[in-house]
Amino acid sequence: MKRYSFCNMTVKTPIDIVQDIVPDGTPPLRAQLANWLGAEPRFVEFIETHTDKIRRKFRLAQTAEDARDILVELETAKRFIANPEYHVTYEPYGHSGCDFRVDTPSGDFNAETKRIREAAAMSQYYNCRDRIVTAVRAVPSQLGISLKCYSLDVGPEYARALDASIDDIVVECLVNLEHCKQVLSFGKSQEFPITGFQELQLRITHVPQKSADSPTANLGSAYPILYTQKESFKFTDLLLGHLHQYTADLANVLVIRSHSTTHDAEELPMAVAEIDRHVANGNDAFFQRKKFADVRDFRDKFALLSTAVVVTDAKKSSDLQARNPVWANPRAARQLDRTFLEYFAEM
Repeated sequence: MKRYSFCNMTVKTPIDIVQDIVPDGTPPLRAQLANWLGAEPRFVEFIETHTDKIRRKFRLAQTAEDARDILVELETAKRFIANPEYHVTYEPYGHSGCDFRVDTPSGDFNAETKRIREAAAMSQYYNCRDRIVTAVRAVPSQLGISLKCYSLDVGPEYARALDASIDDIVVECLVNLEHCKQVLSFGKSQEFPITGFQELQLRITHVPQKSADSPTANLGSAYPILYTQKESFKFTDLLLGHLHQYTADLANVLVIRSHSTTHDAEELPMAVAEIDRHVANGNDAFFQRKKFADVRDFRDKFALLSTAVVVTDAKKSSDLQARNPVWANPRAARQLDRTFLEYFAEM
């Protein structure tokens, strides 16, 4: 098995490293980390250098979501390390400081990573969808299914109602599947509204090229976006919640990774505008709730934040919409030049 060597030091294989630092019971996470290690030797060196810290963090993770937060930190390191001129140090100031110090020929900066988790309602909806799809796919057939929601006028309570009825819904979908196995003709489709959830439709399609002995196919789904009207507050909290971790001697960068369907990266400047409104109104009470002494205390600490970037999964192209949104703080004490901002937009 392939091994990497740096400065005459033999480094473990990616699989060895993953088994050493990531607990059992998280196969997707372990597979993702192993893929990154196999693709980037400098990332292997980074992980090996900071093995003790990373192992400790994974062992302290109490939930799968906690472990994914750590994986996002390592993903940020990987994105920085992809630049051969960047040297990345993990937790250079201990547990209470920024996640990374990044040293470059053009200047150094600190970086803090925060992940926006999927909203509870969306996670609940996806769990319901997955239960339906899993049950239906367990039935061999020459059919495929699509589960589609045709209404935008649903909120978080919709997911809770689905979850309460999920056992009956699964049975109903299986009955409709058995019906279509008998009556659906070559290449035809039929839609069935889910009882009690008329906007949610199960579409069953005969797939002529498919073997009748293989599992029923999942042809994809169209899901509702269960907004709570609190999404922009998350960006506000991220911008404000970590200013106490920044140091004055270097520029500081906040890297936001969103795994939430209901949070749009373009809400970041909206959050900045809302903060500016509270500053202009002299709203000391708002900033005191955010653990600042007053507006002046906030302004002093906010000047430590140089840049915020929202890392997206969009494919990179010449289209600016496919780039990571980057906000440069015009009142930052330490500005980063455009070369850095361009790298953040593309990393």
